[in-house]
Amino acid sequence: LMPGDKAPNFEGLKGTDAKLYGLKELDSDLFKVLFFTCNHCPYVTGSDEFTRNIAEKFKDKVEFIAINSNSENTYEEDSYENMILFSKKYNFNFPYLYDESQEIAKSYKAECTPDFYLFDKNLMLVYRGRYDDSRPGNNIAISGKDLHDAIDSLLKNGTQKLTSEKEFVAKILAAKDAKNNKNFMIIARTEALIAELGMKEALQRANAYETAGADAIL
Repeated sequence: LMPGDKAPNFEGLKGTDAKLYGLKELDSDLFKVLFFTCNHCPYVTGSDEFTRNIAEKFKDKVEFIAINSNSENTYEEDSYENMILFSKKYNFNFPYLYDESQEIAKSYKAECTPDFYLFDKNLMLVYRGRYDDSRPGNNIAISGKDLHDAIDSLLKNGTQKLTSEKEFVAKILAAKDAKNNKNFMIIARTEALIAELGMKEALQRANAYETAGADAIL
């Protein structure tokens, strides 16, 4: 899913409050942050309080919806029953829905947890990207800054397309990988580049590649 794309519809997803949710039933007057998450992932661990705080800050303008598409057969911690306990533990102030069939994750082309999508009031995607630059083991504190700034920019500047830095690098890598028929490596190589160099340096090298047409940037 890329900026400018329409949010794929979904309906009948069960929330931890036992209610059924669909995209069309959500508040049409609010922007939407829809994100794929779970209970067990180390990339999610520790971020829930920050997400709750961001949702609370923007609650009059933005509606948050969390979706868990993980199978309990793979991770017992991600079962529906444990979702209920998890949402209560962290006092979620947004719906937490169970995509048991994983069809919704596939329709959104979700690739990881957490994976954030910011939509305008017409359900057009304006931002898809990372939560912040923290990663397990990199000693950077969790903040949710990237998501917060994307929402803040949307509210201040309207429905302009906000392309995440990760997507910028991915697009450039995609051009090279498509030529070499190695598209399956795009995301892995993008993450590796960012992790190795840091976002600023990764963007500089990616931009240099795009400008000069260099054979490789890794």
